[in-house]
Amino acid sequence: MRRLRAFLGHSAGEGGWRVVIVDRADDLNQNAANALLKALEEPPQRTLFLLVAAAEGQIPVTIRSRCRTLRVGALGSQDLEQAVAAALSRDGYEVDADTLETALLLSQGSVRRALELATGDGIALYGDLVAAVGKLPELDGPRLHKLAERLGSPSDTERFELFFSLLLGLLERLIRAAATGEGAIGTEGDLARRLLDRSDLAPWVEAWEAVGLAKADATSLNLDRTLLVLETFLRLQQAASAHPA
Repeated sequence: MRRLRAFLGHSAGEGGWRVVIVDRADDLNQNAANALLKALEEPPQRTLFLLVAAAEGQIPVTIRSRCRTLRVGALGSQDLEQAVAAALSRDGYEVDADTLETALLLSQGSVRRALELATGDGIALYGDLVAAVGKLPELDGPRLHKLAERLGSPSDTERFELFFSLLLGLLERLIRAAATGEGAIGTEGDLARRLLDRSDLAPWVEAWEAVGLAKADATSLNLDRTLLVLETFLRLQQAASAHPA
């Protein structure tokens, strides 16, 4: 958003349109949202703003009221697999079938996320996450501190973001699986049956919401990421303790 004013001060090439893509608009802090609102209130001629968001309700109503909503669903499984396979082939990556299948299942319809998981250490990170959640309400202190230190490095924002995306997705699927018996991936169904009480999902729903809010605050306010990871697992421990296995 700091670069927006300078960008809007330039003329569009060959008299065309200027395009501003804000991805993700639901992650903007208050100052950034105010800067965007000012630009939307007094937009230069022939300028198109595209605001990308997964949680529309987190965008201030003053911004939403100046936008037209276009809802885009996730890709279907076949289209997603074809797009990911084409991208992997183009870039010369060879990915084994099991890794690719897991990446597709965890991607939530996102080609970018599927590629990130398939070509990096995302699948291993997901495995570590499932193992840690699987031990709840017990916590493996040394392993947890090691994970927190690895994720807390300011130079490794991508892994930090991926971890919390995977965690929030896992919690969402566990809650859905406990409530409906559907949506679990791999061993997640067993985790849901052991850790969650179908008659009282409130502790897990509250934990899911609290983790999401704490992560957003840590990102926008540049808080200690290592402490955030440790506090996150303490929240999950409390949720698991509400329904002893």
